[in-house]
Amino acid sequence: MEAMQPYFTEAYGNAASNDHLYGVDANQAVDEARNTTADAIGAKSDEVIFTSGATESDNIAVFGVAERYEDGGKHVITCKTGHKAVLDPCEQLEERGWEVTYLPVDEYGMVDPDDVRDAIREDTTLISIMMANNEVGTIASTAASASALAGRMKTSRPKKPHNGLPTQWSSCGRLRSDNPIIRRAHVVLAERDGHPRRKERAPPAPARGSRDGRD
Repeated sequence: MEAMQPYFTEAYGNAASNDHLYGVDANQAVDEARNTTADAIGAKSDEVIFTSGATESDNIAVFGVAERYEDGGKHVITCKTGHKAVLDPCEQLEERGWEVTYLPVDEYGMVDPDDVRDAIREDTTLISIMMANNEVGTIASTAASASALAGRMKTSRPKKPHNGLPTQWSSCGRLRSDNPIIRRAHVVLAERDGHPRRKERAPPAPARGSRDGRD
């Protein structure tokens, strides 16, 4: 809050308006925040996208990937206990002709990596799994699911985005994007929200280049 105070009371320019000093100062502040965030999570600054909230981040990820790779298939995989910011877009995609597989969870709220592997089809373009569930505390075995994904893709189409969306990921300071756990998970998009850690609502959505060379 202390770091944000000047931008609530004095330096309140529009960061998108670079034709006046107030906008230039605000834009510089956003760039600094982006660099700080990227350094904190082990990402590159150009991989960090600030949005108005977690719901917008998830919506952009789900709709963006699904529509970007529509020509390659219209099948999405998620889990039944996912956040509504993911489940609602999936329902909308179904209304528009996509097929969505909703994976079950066990008594601990965990998705079985074998279920992820078995659900992958030739036309699967997106896998969205909630990494840390804020309601039951489950931390999904994303790396294991990614291993199943990689093994399945060796005999299938070229790799497509695996969107691990930790919609309420409260361990941002402990699990960085360059952490081996995250690297092994082959996460292309990850949403991190600030409010579970009592931060201002400015969640970044680190976006890594797609595996088929298209960004």
